[in-house]
Amino acid sequence: MRLFGNYMTLALMMLLFSCSKENKMSKIPSIEYIGMSPFSVRANDPDQSLNIGFSFQDGDADLGNYPNPDQMDIYIKDLRNDSVFTFYFPDLDPEYLDDKKGVSGQSVVYMPVYNLSLRGDSTHLMSDTTAFELYILDKAGNKSNVITTDSLVLTLQ
Repeated sequence: MRLFGNYMTLALMMLLFSCSKENKMSKIPSIEYIGMSPFSVRANDPDQSLNIGFSFQDGDADLGNYPNPDQMDIYIKDLRNDSVFTFYFPDLDPEYLDDKKGVSGQSVVYMPVYNLSLRGDSTHLMSDTTAFELYILDKAGNKSNVITTDSLVLTLQ
């Protein structure tokens, strides 16, 4: 009977250790490109926005700008001219932010089009094409990998 008890204790310990999953996510955030829409917009249109979707994960779950509202979290670079647009990371429910488990999810950046204009040279008077690079920063200042979007066509009308 004593031998059976030792095996039960051993089996219970093995079960407990096998159930606890170790967080294998990096403390440096990583992102993957999901998609963009639309693929064509009117340049400088105040009524349109570009939607860029990406998935993210961060091993210590320190995404977002709180407590430093001066630090932006999402950086988007226009590949035509290296202009950079910055955005705050969406608010994440604190219930899901566990530095032991990490955090992962999906996000969409709604980027206004009113600040995207056609280049002024004669080749781009009626339309222009660009793509964007995007990365995020966590609260510790760790920079994620950089993703590149599909091409976007800007039209005059």
